[in-house]
Amino acid sequence: MKQQLLFLTFTLFLHLTAVQSQEALNYITLESYDTSTESYLLTSKEEYTYNPNGQLKKAERYYLDSEVWIKISKEEFVYDSNSNLTENTFAIWITATNQWSNTYKFVTIYSNNRMTGQISYEWLNGEWTPDEKSDFMYVLNNIDTFNSYDWIGGQWILDERGVLTYNSGKISEITTEEFINSNWTQSAKTIYIRNVTTGKVEEVIYQEWDGSKWKNEDKDNYTLDTKGNIISEIYSESDDGTSWQPNYKTEYTYDASKLMSNYYNPYNRDSFYYDLSIENFPHYNKVLTNLASYHDGTAWIIDSRTTYYYSDSTMNLKDLSDSNFVTVYPNPVKNTLNITLSTYTPANTSLYDVTGRMVLQQKLQALNTTLNLETLSSGVYLLKVFTDQGFATKRITKN
Repeated sequence: MKQQLLFLTFTLFLHLTAVQSQEALNYITLESYDTSTESYLLTSKEEYTYNPNGQLKKAERYYLDSEVWIKISKEEFVYDSNSNLTENTFAIWITATNQWSNTYKFVTIYSNNRMTGQISYEWLNGEWTPDEKSDFMYVLNNIDTFNSYDWIGGQWILDERGVLTYNSGKISEITTEEFINSNWTQSAKTIYIRNVTTGKVEEVIYQEWDGSKWKNEDKDNYTLDTKGNIISEIYSESDDGTSWQPNYKTEYTYDASKLMSNYYNPYNRDSFYYDLSIENFPHYNKVLTNLASYHDGTAWIIDSRTTYYYSDSTMNLKDLSDSNFVTVYPNPVKNTLNITLSTYTPANTSLYDVTGRMVLQQKLQALNTTLNLETLSSGVYLLKVFTDQGFATKRITKN
């Protein structure tokens, strides 16, 4: 009876995957760049889980240790009936206890579908303890001012306030003051410079008050294509407040034939900030990779590469599932699964549970490879093998 239920669950999972109206961005991988060998080394990944509305429900991060994925941290998201993000909670994985440990969370408060407050909490002594909060005041439909507080001695203490300035209905500046020695003192300013045609943010400048004037500290520059895709982002710093030294750069590639809106993705979780026009929705088309570099004072040096993996990654590959290209045994399996290729070619394999969550990933570097499934729960899994020649899908039962 148990096996029948598992099979029915798995069949339902396959059916839902087939009829789902939108595909999804499932995970991303990060590879560090070795300048001596001019090659990339896989180091970490981040997996995404979505709710039925296509909103990001959970992001889990892992690092690769001797071909085994080790949990690092996770972030979970909660939304209200109007699709506003109301809570995001962070936790880290404690290897010694094999448990998640809460670290902090943000709660966002809405009234009449408008963000009116945010509260941050720290996980201390087994409970959530208030840390900071902000209250937002409106004029018509725009945030006009805000007050920020610290939780001290069991009460909220006002320590910062801010004013927002608008240009053509979009935020152009945010200026803040700090309450120091019983006086309000100017502290920081953020300036948003936009494309005059599209209204998209192309430059963000961060300034600090030095006691007599505003001094440049950092800035972000964005290069966008005509569709609104961020092609590059450059972060720079200023030591003298006048000249800029480039520091980090990220460059993106896209599949221009596909829209990002056709995929469940993690970039719509903070839609309220996009509505405020202080953040760009970064990808109009399907993003494929990003290349991160740092500046050594003379030139840009490649640092890492991120690759984006989608549920339709096999759409343009040949389906080899019914051939003898890939053989798996034993099946059902208890601890060790053997994977045999009929002819060797560089390949990767991923294992998914019945919810569609990837639970294991490994490179196939020989004709015969073994997967250790000892730590996985009993149940039905979906094994996918990807090569340049095509892909194969196998149903695996774990006893």
